[in-house]
Amino acid sequence: MPYLDLIKQSFDIVRHRRYLWFYGLFAGGASFNFQASFPSDSDNGSSSSDSAFSIDAGVVIAIALVVLVLLLVFIALNTISQGALADSVAAERRGEQRGFGAAWRSGMRSFWRVLGLGVIAGVIAFAMLLAVLIPVATSIALVVASTDGAAPIIIAAVAAGIPALIVLIGLFIVLGVTIQLAMRHLVLARAGVFESLRAGWQLLRDNLIPSGAMFLIQQVATFAGSIAIVFAVVLLCLPTIILLIAGAKTVGIVAAILTGLVVIPLGLTAYGALGAFNHSLWTLTYLQLHRPAV
Repeated sequence: MPYLDLIKQSFDIVRHRRYLWFYGLFAGGASFNFQASFPSDSDNGSSSSDSAFSIDAGVVIAIALVVLVLLLVFIALNTISQGALADSVAAERRGEQRGFGAAWRSGMRSFWRVLGLGVIAGVIAFAMLLAVLIPVATSIALVVASTDGAAPIIIAAVAAGIPALIVLIGLFIVLGVTIQLAMRHLVLARAGVFESLRAGWQLLRDNLIPSGAMFLIQQVATFAGSIAIVFAVVLLCLPTIILLIAGAKTVGIVAAILTGLVVIPLGLTAYGALGAFNHSLWTLTYLQLHRPAV
């Protein structure tokens, strides 16, 4: 496995095809968090309380609908981006030049199969979680039922919990690598969900050391890239932080707004580029391990 060559190829593809950064932003695992607080009025009469409850319920429903719509949009963009990145990187590897529109059409073409693979992966992950946690919980419950002392319970929890955690991490790594390879097979070989799962597992089983090494490389690259992004964001925000600490509130607030207008787009762009690099690396790995399929 030419690890350095694959890293260089992935970097070059992402550097020259910047439209992939958009898809990397959504395929890289971005999330949206919403926080809201609702006022309560305990001093009014029963009629005003009923009215407040009615208003609060409407606000809750409206926010829930907005969150649901945004979640569905993100899932759709994430699913499209998975297929778009895999197909576009493979095309670049073949010497073809793609654009944003061609990548979008590729993502739409494999949309339902990629979504199905994600659902199956979630079911498998949940089954793995239950298979490990149920025996651990049962063993701890038996100890709790047989003794009133805290020490035996703590010992049982540690003795059962640590090995279970190690097993769970190992299972999730195996599943994660299998899904990465299976998704590329699904998109590039235009195979079905279960056929792709079998192909991903077979590739991992037959190339355990190269796949494991690439997983470690990808994790290190993600960690280093994330640290670099955070460091750059903190560095850009440092003047604003200093102004606010120094007590220059008005200037600090203006600086914070201006900094946000610069830092947020740059941060999202960098995150998208990192996500595109990771997906490109896995696609090139798949092509290296399974050349006859493409």
